[in-house]
Amino acid sequence: MEEEQNKIVFDETKSLKLIENIPELQHKIKKQPESYQEELAFCIRVFKMEFEQVKENPQEKNHRFVEVAIFLSQISDLYK
Repeated sequence: MEEEQNKIVFDETKSLKLIENIPELQHKIKKQPESYQEELAFCIRVFKMEFEQVKENPQEKNHRFVEVAIFLSQISDLYK
């Protein structure tokens, strides 16, 4: 249980850093998409978590969801 909580905190910290660096990550992915599959998978997990929060509270603004959605839409054609 404690390990799971630590993982959640780590994921939250990692996701915040990822969101702050989306333009840089997007640039790197466009150059070498195959090298960033783990980061892409993480972004997809963040997207799904944030989407669940949007469904639960649709009236609440969720900037992280918007940022990740835009990011994924801009790089999706690189992963077919």
